[in-house]
Amino acid sequence: MLVPGNNDTFETDISFMWFDENGILCSVYKQDAVLSKNALSRSFNLILEKSRGKKVCWLGEVSRVSFPDKETRDYASTDSPRVIKALALLTRSPLSQMVANIYLGLKKPPHPSRLFTNESDAKAWLKQYI
Repeated sequence: MLVPGNNDTFETDISFMWFDENGILCSVYKQDAVLSKNALSRSFNLILEKSRGKKVCWLGEVSRVSFPDKETRDYASTDSPRVIKALALLTRSPLSQMVANIYLGLKKPPHPSRLFTNESDAKAWLKQYI
């Protein structure tokens, strides 16, 4: 997934984000991003600011993100419901596919969540939750 080169893109400690034409929040993690509780909290707060407090359907390209520690996974499972309506994780890397499957399997997210290797399929799946 390519980050658009326009003013609608916003940046967090760990990723670049934007809303696509359907209102889906898209994000691409920065190279070697470390997903921590604090970084995730700041991201959630910025998303809520940009979405004017509405929950989002989120497509996150996770090929470059590190596996989160237990504190971060626990935080994500308790705080993500205030931000996320549905979550599609996109990866083309076999290693990150394994990591994402472990993440989704260790602590079932409190919202619809699914792993994809194709951006079009991920967006089509998310559209049902808009």
